[in-house]
Amino acid sequence: MTDYIGRTIGEYQLIELLAEDEHTLQIKAFQPGEERYVNFTMLKPHAVKDSLFVQQFLNAAEIASKLGHPNILPVLDFGQQESTVFRVSPLTESGTVRDHRGWFYDLHNANQLLSQVIDGLAYIYTHGHIHGNLKSSNIFLNADLRPLLAGFGITQPPGHAENPYLSPEQIQGGVIDQRSDVYALGVLLYELLTGVTPPVGIVVKPSSMRQDLPPAVDQVVLKAMAQNPEQRFESPVDFRRALQIGVDHPDAAPAVSEAPPTPPAPGVSQSVNVQQPPKRTNWTAIILGIVLVGVIIGGAFLILPPLFDDDGDAEVPTEPPVEQPTEPPVEQPTEPPVEQPPEPTAEEPEIPGGLPDFCYSIVGAAGLAVFGITAAAKKRQREIFYGD
Repeated sequence: MTDYIGRTIGEYQLIELLAEDEHTLQIKAFQPGEERYVNFTMLKPHAVKDSLFVQQFLNAAEIASKLGHPNILPVLDFGQQESTVFRVSPLTESGTVRDHRGWFYDLHNANQLLSQVIDGLAYIYTHGHIHGNLKSSNIFLNADLRPLLAGFGITQPPGHAENPYLSPEQIQGGVIDQRSDVYALGVLLYELLTGVTPPVGIVVKPSSMRQDLPPAVDQVVLKAMAQNPEQRFESPVDFRRALQIGVDHPDAAPAVSEAPPTPPAPGVSQSVNVQQPPKRTNWTAIILGIVLVGVIIGGAFLILPPLFDDDGDAEVPTEPPVEQPTEPPVEQPTEPPVEQPPEPTAEEPEIPGGLPDFCYSIVGAAGLAVFGITAAAKKRQREIFYGD
């Protein structure tokens, strides 16, 4: 694009090409009427054919011409001369951050630069604007290496994915806000610390190329470049705060959203999953079990003793009951006792009175069943003893 050098556009004499990107040329120009050198930025011919991009370029220049901040590059003039769309700014002999990113390879220098860049962004936000086009070639440097933001308010068309500074929502044509600039800050920090931009659309730790970087700095870049805007820092100010902590405390553990793993108990192998809560003794179940066993045993003592003979012998008696039939068995051996069963006497076992009501309600049915079985067994024994 050196064809423009030596030409005069309006009152500006184009002298030297300073830099270029996909859409613009930055040319050193002389303004005779003011006797000064200026930065003449013009759109390339293919960009001029995009009426929407032209309108964005001119609108951004108009906004910048009304702003005044130490970290924003002033716009002295802007307009369109035939097929040339341009803006004019003070000449910054030091070029852009991209031209001198080696100076910011040092973490402290990069932190100081980004802090001033964020000052300029915060000023833009107070006037209701988003930068949306932040990148190392759009940050100029004055003689003191003070950053000056330029080119804000110009968005890329959807699907324009070759620019690593564009957030996913910009590429997809979605709504952009401060978090879109946060994404670009993460890319910028990565570029300053490694000397190259990360692959487009891929989140990479700077420490993958620089082993001396603190883990907290990695976390700042990863969070800033999250694909989902909801997972990024809410604003560049939050980004700056997190980066400052990483610089001031390089040995501190990085802050993460997930809870750290629970340390293993003494004597427990590291392979044990100590994150699971320890098992607790179920005292309620134990106590209920003891009470249940006690109820069963107590019921047995209350129900079973009356079912046996008075001598306490729990076995089935081998001798005939104490009571004797009216007629001796030897005199009437053929007379079956079943025809004239002896009448029960007071000596037959009975369920003693005075038991608590709960015994009848809980084990009464079981007691009656046991009593019936025992009485039947005794009757059968008498039949065997007397004979048929």
